[in-house]
Amino acid sequence: MREGGGPKSTPNNLEAEVAKGVALATLDEAWRAVEEKITAVEKISDDEYRQALLPYANFRFGVVKSNEDTKKMLTIEKFLELALERKRNLRREFTRLYDELRAFVA
Repeated sequence: MREGGGPKSTPNNLEAEVAKGVALATLDEAWRAVEEKITAVEKISDDEYRQALLPYANFRFGVVKSNEDTKKMLTIEKFLELALERKRNLRREFTRLYDELRAFVA
């Protein structure tokens, strides 16, 4: 909790709070929190990341067999590659988001 008694802004609610003008954390504070999480994800090897996602992927593609996945021709391998791509691009995507937020509030 911050001074004033309200809950602290988090990365999950910051964008909406900025739009309303009621954010309880500065963008720099929020960025530091997000960057800490990004750094932790970046430390995970690609192989470890794939292995962590494999049980979910096996369930999703072996049991659930989503019509959306079938329409998109999404396979376990393609899903895992897209997940790795997302992991590798987290810093760039969040940097872009926070740059846009900073420009919005400037």
